[in-house]
Order: sequence, then structure tokens, then C-alpha cells
Amino acid sequence: MPSVKIGPSIGCRPLYEPGELILKYKDSDNSPSRSWLEEYGVSVIESFDLDPKLAGDQGGLVRLKLPPQLDVADAVTLLNEDARVEFAEPNYRIYLEEPLPGEEPEQKPPSTDPSKPNDLDYRLWGLENKGQTRGKPGADIQVRKAWESTVGDRKNGPIVAIIDSGVDVTHPDLIDNLWTNPGEIPGDGIDNDGNGVVDDVHGYNAFHDNNDLTDGKVHGTHVAGTVGATGNNGFGITGVAQQARLMPIRIFARTGHTNQATVLRALNYADKMGARITANSWGGISSLAMQQAYAQSPALHIASAGNSGRDNDLQPHFPGSYPIDNMIAVAATDHKDQLGSFSCYGKTTVHLGAPGQDIYSTLPGGRYKSFSGTSMACPHVAGVASLILTKFPEATNSEVKARLLNATVPLEELKDKTVSGGRLNAALALEDDVKAPGRFTLLEAGANPSQVRLQWIEPGDDGEEGTARRVEIRQSSELLHEANFKQAALLEDYVPDGDSRQRETSVDLRLERQPRTFFFGLKATDNVGLESPLETIEVNIPPARVAFEDSPDVDWGFEGPWAKVYVPGQGMVWQDSPNGDYGYGQKNPLTSPVVSLRGGRDSTLNFKSKLALGRGDFLRIQVKTDTQPWRNLTLLQGEEDWAEQSVSLARYDGENVQVRFLFVSDDATNADGVSLKDIEILTAPVTEEISPLKHFANTKQSRI
Repeated sequence: MPSVKIGPSIGCRPLYEPGELILKYKDSDNSPSRSWLEEYGVSVIESFDLDPKLAGDQGGLVRLKLPPQLDVADAVTLLNEDARVEFAEPNYRIYLEEPLPGEEPEQKPPSTDPSKPNDLDYRLWGLENKGQTRGKPGADIQVRKAWESTVGDRKNGPIVAIIDSGVDVTHPDLIDNLWTNPGEIPGDGIDNDGNGVVDDVHGYNAFHDNNDLTDGKVHGTHVAGTVGATGNNGFGITGVAQQARLMPIRIFARTGHTNQATVLRALNYADKMGARITANSWGGISSLAMQQAYAQSPALHIASAGNSGRDNDLQPHFPGSYPIDNMIAVAATDHKDQLGSFSCYGKTTVHLGAPGQDIYSTLPGGRYKSFSGTSMACPHVAGVASLILTKFPEATNSEVKARLLNATVPLEELKDKTVSGGRLNAALALEDDVKAPGRFTLLEAGANPSQVRLQWIEPGDDGEEGTARRVEIRQSSELLHEANFKQAALLEDYVPDGDSRQRETSVDLRLERQPRTFFFGLKATDNVGLESPLETIEVNIPPARVAFEDSPDVDWGFEGPWAKVYVPGQGMVWQDSPNGDYGYGQKNPLTSPVVSLRGGRDSTLNFKSKLALGRGDFLRIQVKTDTQPWRNLTLLQGEEDWAEQSVSLARYDGENVQVRFLFVSDDATNADGVSLKDIEILTAPVTEEISPLKHFANTKQSRI
């Protein structure tokens, strides 16, 4: 592993625990007391005693104490260079994202209808939105309909670990829905179940390694209430799951900070004690140790997307941004179905939205308040996951995740900002659906050298009835089948609108001089993740016409030292400075002869280039016609090994053109320069329009 540049703090907050590292041995059988550690003067202060059945290859994960003369950054560099170490990283700190203010509860008479609990407070707009908070009626998670099939199960339902700042276990709206450790005798001062924690009756304090679940930051109690405050008890509020098994795992100090070693202990406890779901309403720095621990955990992890309003595709927020199958990251929506102004998002890294603005829930001391944040959105999803696993206890993580994502209500606000493009919908996620979407019909395709057009008729949600939740279109150069469909390139992933099942799309192609064959596949998915049969079609792409190609007979114009030389392994190559580094203040063009693009369309300049250019130096690609002077097309800079380049000349279709490669250097730096080869201009004949699809014969449809 390369050396890592590490700063000690962000602002005034320490970035990591001083004098500590997290290290993983390459050989998981290595003993933590291996004498080779003494070479560095470090000592093991904690071994993460992960259950081998759960931990996979994490048996060699330890926390180290560094000697005073060795700082964290130097230790990371030294240990990562040791062949016996898989990785070493700081024991990063993680800080709780602070949320807002609150009110006192009301007493209400009990209800006999599980879909109408007597504590469905009007402020719980995320559960039922009638516009009572001046929001948009229906902009809620539709949980009342879900409650008609299950309200949860506090005896046998899934355990939901609230990995947070602690939980007030005396809160009257939470006490009945707390998980109780069956192997522990309360108050006897003995670790009855031998799990390393004394009297962990309702959960674990991973920060102090004891049973103190006191919530000094109120955050965890608020999260727990949204997941599973006791429903229909005549007091306060109801959670998404009226009955639940909440396992508080405290990871934060009263100061609002923690570290990754604490999170590792928390996950280890949750796994050992049977948590099926974890709620992670916090975020921190990326850590290999944490990523592996989350990935190898048997639980489904729900995490907040973050409150900085950023695109997580560009600036990840962990643990939600870990690219692992059992993680779901949640953005926050408001009572008008808009993305919260503070909420992070990400088309590929944030999975769905859920209510997260002005969310009313429990606080320590029997109190209640409204907070905002993706921390409030995350427990809505965790609560629905709990209901799903109550109704479908054998469901796998992937099946629960598919229900959560495919059942979302499509929102324009979330279309390009989340994976699912929608907001959580509990009713659809709990649908008892066993009938998959039907087959696509009338799948046809047409092609010319630069484009493929596809047309099809969508199936329904249940066979041919209803509307499928989403459709995927993928492309491959290999025959597609069920086993390799997900590995093919994704062209579109859209939500059918239900207005018309007849669809079409166009796929632009790079022009190539050889004929090609592509395979396109379509699959529909319903709201619970059931998939249609794969429908595929084979499309033959005709070759482009070669309008120009470089050869020894081509009469190029050039100034300066441009020359064509033989390069082993590459053949004949144009170089701007074949005798070494280029000089200062160069401005040397390499100009093609006149090329006719008449009778062509979508014309393209293709070439391969290798770049070794100093700062401020560049290669500019230009074009001119019979009637227009030189115009800039694109610019190449920096350093790059041999790479294919493609530049559109479609704007000049039907004209005579010249292209030139203008090399420019300044007076500050020089380097090896530019190499070019395989220069060609391709065009698609205008006669090769795509015919009406029903008449297109150059296709073959196959059903898998």
C-alpha cells in the first residue's frame, strides 16, 4: 500500500485518536503478540475478537498503541510498507451530526384498528400526511396501509440495532419495544452469557465497553422513536414499527465524538447478539477496517446520507457510501416531497429518500421534539425494513433491499439524485406479491453505422396487468443471458409512467470501419423486486465509410520537427520532436490534405495519442473548410499513455475539410512531447438512414 498523507485535524476537531492505529495482518492466523511488532515499538491494546463465522478474513484486526516518538502519519507509512500488513490506518474519529427543538405529548384513548393507532400524532407527517403541516397530502411513507398487514412484533420480530449516542431505556414510549438479552440476569453484576459485557440487559456501550446506554446527546433516542416508538399505547407517538425489538448500541461520548475502533466493537456486538438491521444515523471518514466489517456483517445496514447538501458520488459520506451489497444510504425529503435543502444525494451512492425534515420523535426524559436531518430519514427506512422482516422473516438482505428500493414513489426531485429515484413507500414494500412482470413484446431494432434505435412494448407489474416499477436496458458485445445481464453496460434505467407501454430509445455509437454486432437486453422489475424474463435482441452494425486514413502516400503538411518514425510495438508514429524533448516556444502544425465529407453524416476524426507535455504546453486539434478559417475542436494536455481519441466532425458533414494538430509549448518547461498514429476520418453514408423499425430486417430476437 502506498504511503498516506494524513493531517491531524479538521478545523479544531481531531481527525483521529492520537497515538493509535487500526491494523490488519495479511495472515489472519498471526498472533497479536507477534514479536515483529516490537521492531516498531508498538503494542496491541485491543484485538477485535470477531466471530470467525461472521468475520470472514478479519481475524487479524487489532488496535495498536504507538510509542511517543512515532507519530500516526509516519506509523501508517511504515506499517503499510511491511509485507506482513494488509493495511494500517489511523483510528479515525467520527462526529455526531447535531440536529433541533420540541414539545410535550398528548394523552389519547386507545384504538382497536391497527392502521389507526391512537398515538399517530398529527406532527408525524412522515407517516401520514393530509396536509396538516401545510405540506403536500400523500407525501408520506404510506405506512397506515402497511400496518394492515403487520405492525411489527416485539417478541419474535427482527432485532434493530440503534448504533448511535445511546437510548433512554426508561422512556415510556420506548421501554416496551426494547430488546432484552435472554442470556443476562439484570443487576447481578455477572456476565451471565459470557459475551464480555456485564449486565448488558438491553444493549451495549461500545465507547466505554460497558452497559451504560445513557443518551447524553438525545440523538439516539430520537432515532429509536422513529424506528419503533410503541404504537397504540395511548401516549406520545408511534414509530414506523408499532412493535419492535430495539437494541441500543452506544458509540458516542457525551462530547459527540467516537472512533472507528468503537464502531468495530459495536458491529461485533450487534452481529454476535443477532441484530438483523442496524440504523447508522451518523457519518465519518472512509476506513478499510469499517468497510470490511460492514460488508461481512450478516445484518442489513441503513445509513444517513449526510447533511452537507453535497453529491456523495463526488464526496462520499461513510458508512452509507461504502460500495457493499448490504448497505442502504438514505436522503431526506420534506412534507412537500422535495429533497431537503441540507440533504446529501448521489445518483449511484444514495439509494432512496425518506421523510427527514421536521420529524417529531422521542427525547430522553419522556420528552418529544422535532429534528431535521438525514439522521431522521434513516430510521424511517430501518422501521420499514423491520416490518418487512416481520412479515417475511426468511427474506434475505438483497430481497429486503429490493423491496425498499423498488417500492419507492418516483419523484422528479430524486430522479437523478438517488439510485431508486424515489421516496420510501411502506405499503408497496410490504405487498404480498408473488407474480413477476410478464415478457416484453415486439422488441425491434434498427441500426446505421452511428446509431441503434430500439422499440418495444413493456410488460405489466403482475404479468401483463398494471405497470412495472422500473425497466433496465443493457448493451454487450457478447450474447446476453440471465447470468451476465447485470455485468453488461447500463444504457437506461427508467420508471414507466403508465400512460403508454410502447417505448423506444436511441443509442449513439462510435463510428468504426469494421462491421460489429451488439446484443441489447431488457428487464422489468416490480415493486417487490420480482423480475421479468430477460428479452434480448442481436443487432448488426454496418461499417462506416473511410473518408481518410493515414498512409505513406498521404501528403501531410507540417512545420517544425514533426516526423514519422518507427516505434517498436507501435509501428509508424508521428512525433512532434523525434530527437528528444521538444524546445521552448514551439508552435508547430501537422496538417492533413483536404478530405471530402460529402455524402456523409456523423463524421468523426479518430486517432491514438501518447502525451508527455509540461504544464502550459498542449496539442490543439483544429478544422477548416472551404469557406471557414481554422476552428478549435479540442485540446489535449498533460501525460497519458497510448489512448484512443475520437472527435466529432458532424458539424462539417457534406463539406470539404482539413484537420490539423497544432503543438504549442511555452518558455517554462519541456518534455518528450506528442506521438500520434492510426489517424482516420470515418463517416456514415447518408443513404443509411434507420428504416421504420417494423421493416428492419437486420435483427434477430431471442428469448432466454
